[in-house]
Amino acid sequence: MGVDDTGTDPLNPNTDDDLVKDGQEVSDGSDPNDSTDPPWTPTNI
Repeated sequence: MGVDDTGTDPLNPNTDDDLVKDGQEVSDGSDPNDSTDPPWTPTNI
């Protein structure tokens, strides 16, 4: 957990739960703007 300024979702800033391991971001798929995450479909439109 922590601050991730590489792909924070401005509409849902509290959904960014990406982890950092050995200096590398480990994506858990929660960040829709992170290129390492799987495709994300918004459900709150």
